[in-house]
Amino acid sequence: MPSKYLALTPDHLPELFELCKASLPLDSFSLSVLTRWVPGDPRYEPELALGIRRDGRLVGAAVGVVHTLPEGDRRGWIKLLAVDPAQQRRGLGTALLRELERRFRDRRIPQLTTTGHPYYFWPGVDVRYTPACCLFERLEFNEHRYTVNMAVDLNAQSFDTAADEKRLADQDFFFHRAPGPAESGLRDFIEREWPIWRHEVDLALGNDPVSLFYATRHEQVVAYAAYDVDMFKGTFGSMGTGPSFRGEGLGAVLLRKCLSDMKQMRYRRCEIAWVGPVSFYASNVGATISRVFREYRKSLD
Repeated sequence: MPSKYLALTPDHLPELFELCKASLPLDSFSLSVLTRWVPGDPRYEPELALGIRRDGRLVGAAVGVVHTLPEGDRRGWIKLLAVDPAQQRRGLGTALLRELERRFRDRRIPQLTTTGHPYYFWPGVDVRYTPACCLFERLEFNEHRYTVNMAVDLNAQSFDTAADEKRLADQDFFFHRAPGPAESGLRDFIEREWPIWRHEVDLALGNDPVSLFYATRHEQVVAYAAYDVDMFKGTFGSMGTGPSFRGEGLGAVLLRKCLSDMKQMRYRRCEIAWVGPVSFYASNVGATISRVFREYRKSLD
């Protein structure tokens, strides 16, 4: 390893925390978040977590992982890039990304991306971090797509579900906080419908309190929703309803049960991550688009 690059280990997390606070002010970093999403990621490799020091201080960092898709394809995922504001425009970000590129090429990874999951901070690059967008473009990353987050003011409504739960109980739909009476059925349901989210479900089941609710019909799991799984504290998602049961209102109840839980935990705001159906969240809980992200990709072939 070139002497100018530091392999970031758990011992460096306090320094990385200070660097992220200074360079990424739109986000609520904490030591616990960094611990969970960097060394806590099962794919973490110190050789892909790079730092640069100047005058005894950590002034730049880039963290990548090898992300394997369900179909078996592998990608290099750049999950964190931070450069001290006082050291920007001096080539540190360029050096870190180029060194990560080299190391991914050595692993025969065919493509780099700025989006992956689980254990992610963002679903792409926030467009308000303009220097980062410019850097990726300058290094010949291509814009692949945009995605958005939405926000909900948790103090603005009650998120009561009693009337809907009563209506749905008449159709034999019932709601539970995990683990509940059908935990094994929950895991089978996720494995069958959304195996890509199995790790997010595991993370939700490991929270205290468990941050996942699900719906059953005839003792079979048919829908679920989780929060505080990815990104930062106060984030909702993932959520899914089995194809045969969509349109019944199960997702709306599960969403509101999660938001009610977050409100009781004294969260003031919920960030809904990586939104697909914007209208669903807007109509059910008054969510508004709060952040816009660009996913960048680059071929290494």
